[in-house]
Amino acid sequence: MELQQRYDWTKENNLEDVYLADLDPMDDWKIEDAEVAIQEYPKNIALIQDQIQELNIEIVDLRNILNNIETEVDKVVALDMSLQNDEERKVKRDSLIKQHPYYWNPMREYVEYQEEVNRLSSLLEKIESELSAITVK
Repeated sequence: MELQQRYDWTKENNLEDVYLADLDPMDDWKIEDAEVAIQEYPKNIALIQDQIQELNIEIVDLRNILNNIETEVDKVVALDMSLQNDEERKVKRDSLIKQHPYYWNPMREYVEYQEEVNRLSSLLEKIESELSAITVK
């Protein structure tokens, strides 16, 4: 699932829209909504956890792709006898990675997925905190 689809899915399932902290206990219709929202918390928590799990699997796959490319570049640099010292090898390695045709798309996706995991983890923490505060009362 692409990042935009995941974001749309999160919005579609109203995972950011219903927070009990925003509900006024004196408003009857909101109290009914709160009761429904309380029942939805476990489902929403599970859905977010599944999303995070899927993203983490993608992240591992992307990291493996990036590691393979970096290993390939490191071999080329190690076999280049014209390089005199570590500084030249580092510059050559950076140059080869920048020029590699298959490095930047996985790197971009890797960063995007990491950011999405961070966003979802924050959302999950917020929802779990709210549920915890509600069940303690």
